[in-house]
Amino acid sequence: MWKVCKKALDRDKTIFEPSRLVIIRPHELAAIFSDDNGPIPFPDFEERFKMTRAHGRWFVNSDFEIGEPKIISPLIIVKAANQYGKSLQSFLNLIKRVDGYDKDKLEKRQLLLAMVLANRPERFLKVNDPENWKPIVDYHLMRVGLRLGIVELSTRQRYLIKNRLWVSMEDEDDVRLKTRDSVQEIIKLSGKPMSFVD
Repeated sequence: MWKVCKKALDRDKTIFEPSRLVIIRPHELAAIFSDDNGPIPFPDFEERFKMTRAHGRWFVNSDFEIGEPKIISPLIIVKAANQYGKSLQSFLNLIKRVDGYDKDKLEKRQLLLAMVLANRPERFLKVNDPENWKPIVDYHLMRVGLRLGIVELSTRQRYLIKNRLWVSMEDEDDVRLKTRDSVQEIIKLSGKPMSFVD
């Protein structure tokens, strides 16, 4: 995905501007996500298309203000975060208001974006508060937490997982939250950063 997006950006520097995303048509989005074999066959293309337009619409219609100028853009959010004493925490607080990042209570999307922005050679996000890196709780981290025994499950949850039975969204969210809390406790007790613990 990185390569096809970079290729699209090289062809048109404004392709990912919110004002373009809000009016993008399905065939234009499909053209962006194409390689030498044609469009990449995403099974959820319609959902991705709706999210792309909603993301652009949020920026175009936002009354979100961070000083001057009044027009908000992803670049302005990053620049504003870099001006605060705790740039990472500020970025996470600002970006969680953006459509597409606003419903992720464990901040996985926000943290992944922050990680990319902070670790690119350009260092777009200048993290001056590394203590605010939180665990990015994916299935791998959940599995490791369960295998290491740092996550305590109820008897019912243990039975479901041990027997590879269907686990409800509520139980999955519970395991995810417990994993996050356990890893944060390890970070706190060890004094090691998230990257080391991970």
